[in-house]
Order: sequence, then structure tokens, then C-alpha cells
Amino acid sequence: MIEIFIGEDTQTARKAIRKAIGRVLGHESAGAQRFTDVGFDTQAANEAIFAQNLFGEKNTVVFDGILDAPETEGFYSESMLPSPNNIFIRETKPNKDILVIFKKIGAVHDFPLIKKTKNETNFAIADAIAAREKKIAWVEFTKAKARGAAAEEIHGTIFWAIKLLYLCANCNKEEAIKAGVSPYNYSRYLTNSKKFLDTELEDRLRELKDMYHKAHRGEGDFDAMLEQYVLKA
Repeated sequence: MIEIFIGEDTQTARKAIRKAIGRVLGHESAGAQRFTDVGFDTQAANEAIFAQNLFGEKNTVVFDGILDAPETEGFYSESMLPSPNNIFIRETKPNKDILVIFKKIGAVHDFPLIKKTKNETNFAIADAIAAREKKIAWVEFTKAKARGAAAEEIHGTIFWAIKLLYLCANCNKEEAIKAGVSPYNYSRYLTNSKKFLDTELEDRLRELKDMYHKAHRGEGDFDAMLEQYVLKA
């Protein structure tokens, strides 16, 4: 039996190979013989692959990242003949030729490194509107629509930002915090709140409320109304 674990997610691959080895050793009394790139010995490795246990049990041999050592590619192409033992292989990034060999000689388990996607939010729109940056607000709005953000979602974020500006403009820090504003957001939005007249913020909040109710009464298209709001923000 040959099981092969490949991929750049080395942590998950190593966890999987340890589990597989433990499963085998739970039924076999022999311990695992391990080879790595450090001081790799081709002759010793070949002997381990074909060694016969005196009691007729299978040996367990592990090759862990030997491709990191120079001149080891030939080992897999020349040495992996049918073996009476349990062979486990872990390699991070085998080339195409080695991968073809792996697929011929055993079961390949792939562990690619999954890149984390950036957590996209609508707060960039809200921040741009709060800073009276019309161009940036529009760019961020189009990005949000392109990634599938709903009108209700964008509207809620903008409403949160305008309400935050209003509280910063009309309350001191202690009063704003009691109203639910975090100290961090108070310090961020306080400066921008001075860019608006109190009546402007009141009008903008009223417009957002009216927009929401009109859309849900079927008196207008929510996306279109929100688009116009951002364009003149």
C-alpha cells in the first residue's frame, strides 16, 4: 500500500498523514521508519521499502519532504516498485513528472493551500460618504453592487454612518457612547461630522428613512433611489 499526501497546505497534509499512519500502526506492531530531506540515504531508503519483517508483518515507511534535498527526484522514479510494506509519502510541490509517477503507484491526497479571500464590506462606502468623498463613494458603491451586495445591505451601512455623524455632531463623547457609539468610531467620525451642517445630517437621515419605506411600499426602485443618493452624497 502506498498513500501519497501532496500540497502546499503542509499543516493539514501532515495531520492527515499522521492519522493514516496511526490507523495502520493500530493494527500493526512494527513502528514507522521515517526519511526526510536531512541526510537522505537512497540505499537505506530502498532497503526499507523492500525489507521483510521476521514475523511476517508489514513495515511502515514514511518519506517526508525528501524532494527538498538535491538529487532525490530520481528516487521516486526508480525505486517505487510494488512493495510488501506500507509506504507513506508527503511532498509539498512535486513537479508534473513526479506527480504522474505518484498517480501510478498509489493513492494521491491533495492538500492545496486555500487562499483566504478578503472580507469585503460596505463600510468603505460609508466612510467615503462621511468624508464627503463623492468619487470614492461612487467607486465603492459600484464595487459593492458588482460583488452582489443587496440594496438593503448598502442602505443599512450608509444609514449607520449618517446616524453616527449626527450623534458625533450633537453629543459629547459620553453622551454618544451612551447612545451606542463606540469610542473608536466616535474618534473616527467626529472630525467628519464637522463637515456637515446639523440640518444636512437631519435631511440625509430623513431621506434614507423615506427611501426605505417607499421601496418597501413599491413606490420606487430601491437600487435606483440608492444610486441617486450616493451620486449626490
